[in-house]
Amino acid sequence: MWSASQPSPATRYEDQSAVQSRLKRPRLEIQTTAPAPPSRRSARKRLSARTPSTQGVVGRRRRMGDIQDMGLPPPSCPGPAQGSLLRRGPHSPESAKPRLSYLAIDPNSPHVPSSFPLVTRETLKELDLEAILRNPQLRHDLLFDPGLQFRPTSGRRKRELYDSYWRAVLRELETGCTCVSFDLEGGPHERVCICNGTPLPPSSPNWLVWIHAQDVVTMRMSSRIRPLLQELLEVIISVIQPSLHSAAPSGLDASSSIATHVRQHPSQIESLRQVFDLDLIEQELQHHVFDPSGLFRVIGDLLKCHCAPMRDRQVEAMVATAQLCAPGGGGSKADAVKAIRMCFDVLELMKLDIANHQLQALRPFLVHTSANYELKAFHESQGSSDMSISKTRRWLQDAHRVLSSSKNTIINHETQTRMNYRSLRKGDQIHFAALRALTDLVFVPPVPVVLSPGIDTPTTPAILSNCQSATSSPGYPETLYLDQSRMLVLSKDTADLTAFYMLLMLYRQLVHSDSGRSKAQTAKLDDAEMVQIKREIWSIGPHRIGYCFSREWHKRGKPSSSASSSMKGEEPFADDQDAEWVKWHSCMRDVILQIAMRATAARNPLSPPTSPDEGMLRLAERWADSNMKPGSPLSALLRDRVRNAVMDVVISQAHLPSQRSTTTRPSNPSEGVPDSVLSGTGLEPLAAEIQHLGERLAKLAVIHLNTYLPLYEQEGFLDLSS
Repeated sequence: MWSASQPSPATRYEDQSAVQSRLKRPRLEIQTTAPAPPSRRSARKRLSARTPSTQGVVGRRRRMGDIQDMGLPPPSCPGPAQGSLLRRGPHSPESAKPRLSYLAIDPNSPHVPSSFPLVTRETLKELDLEAILRNPQLRHDLLFDPGLQFRPTSGRRKRELYDSYWRAVLRELETGCTCVSFDLEGGPHERVCICNGTPLPPSSPNWLVWIHAQDVVTMRMSSRIRPLLQELLEVIISVIQPSLHSAAPSGLDASSSIATHVRQHPSQIESLRQVFDLDLIEQELQHHVFDPSGLFRVIGDLLKCHCAPMRDRQVEAMVATAQLCAPGGGGSKADAVKAIRMCFDVLELMKLDIANHQLQALRPFLVHTSANYELKAFHESQGSSDMSISKTRRWLQDAHRVLSSSKNTIINHETQTRMNYRSLRKGDQIHFAALRALTDLVFVPPVPVVLSPGIDTPTTPAILSNCQSATSSPGYPETLYLDQSRMLVLSKDTADLTAFYMLLMLYRQLVHSDSGRSKAQTAKLDDAEMVQIKREIWSIGPHRIGYCFSREWHKRGKPSSSASSSMKGEEPFADDQDAEWVKWHSCMRDVILQIAMRATAARNPLSPPTSPDEGMLRLAERWADSNMKPGSPLSALLRDRVRNAVMDVVISQAHLPSQRSTTTRPSNPSEGVPDSVLSGTGLEPLAAEIQHLGERLAKLAVIHLNTYLPLYEQEGFLDLSS
């Protein structure tokens, strides 16, 4: 094998055409880098895009039989002026250079099978106990999900990478070929082998590229067999390695079984290395006499000593598959590759089992120390500069300013009394300011600046009405860096809730619209009927009914439009190829039609119609066109009503610091939103959704304040004099 640490040589590319040109062929070289072994990639994120290697210019070198130029070539000679041997077709300014000059070979391309197995020591290091203890995001997520566990990653992309690698291993075992071919556009091509008579360079990058006359580029790579066996050995050793930190911190003693494994580990590793003689295995493979059955019997016995009982059947299946390759077993090389692949799968599952067991044992310790650890990790990542938390300061300061200037009082749900924000003690003021800031941030998420030439795009959406200064700068506050994904989910839910509220309001307006009817003839709506309308909207509407208010609208710079455009047969955003947006318009057309139909039936209870009133349908379409978009006054008004109701739930769930020592959490936190908050607003049909959203936001707020309230209460952090 060749060392990957040596400098990368210039790899020559040769044209294998039998046609001898009368012109001098230029000598071109490409500087390339070796395909790097798997870095310390996340064990749970092994499917991230590979980093492209340094690209070079592809060319050809002159061969011995070429005739040198004696002057200018005649116009009829093949070359760049008339269409070279490597570029067919007439001359054009865009193709003045040979096509190969644009070809870039990337050994890390998805079309090139990996040189190493995708389950390695590095990819499994994220599951080590030390990595778990040093992972702030994992420890923070544990507070929200007590049943959090590691699971094997899955998906089409992973399966494609795995299958590509194992097909390449099997092909090398069966034919000895390690080649992969491309067309000149970099796409996959039927393999053209160059293994015979084309030795690999004796130094890095351990692969060679050959350009054929039929516009095919073949890359010959180094053998995958020895790296595969070497990695298999090292992964086995790392998985069965007894962790010296397996016992939980704070002085808990290790179990006797762990102590036994520690004593047995050296002898087990020694016996494993004896049967894992890589040089001997390579020689046996070259002479086609390698029998993997004995090796996998040893591996199976060793893994059974360390794996959970539920993995025994998978280990036995692996050993049975390898046993087919024994003399007289009738197995093939495909069975040997399958056994190795099964072994890697079992090792990954064993590592997951160990990590989940450690996570379960450490959960009380991690939860108890989460606040101090997160605050310490935050200070280490941000540094001591005041500018590192400038967004957080502005975010809380703006919320404090809004509450100070508001004439509304705050309801104390413990004493059922009203409180004035300005009369609260400092700690309680900061507490309420943080609750208000979090609620505003969920309802009005920060919008990144859309850079369009010649267009002044605001950094905040036009939907803002009052109290939006807390999110005037793009990006979330620094102290929410572990909760941004949760904040995004909550923001999408609030957009959906606002859209539901608007559609219910549309139904009310259609039913009670003035059309010459007397008050006695006006339909009377009850809560049960409104709940039924809500369910129908939920069933008919799109998956994200509030998509028109979401961050994607602003991130893509969508123009202000609405559902009615597509209702009339138009597709205003067809050029954007936005499938989700087109689907939203199509579903909203059905929702508006159903609302108009139900409103028509409510206005004519004695003679149920078979179709909606045309005038009412046009009115509903115009209403949607004017209001179901960011920036409309009605959408801002109704969103603020929903926000106030959710804020009341958050206050009832997150106790004041001065009350936490003497007051316990209500025994039934889901007793409902107070009627005083919902009455007169039309939010009664959405009471359950408001309660659920408020409880989720309150949980996030309590965890956040448990960590960062000491920082917010530091002298000089906030100016509470205003």
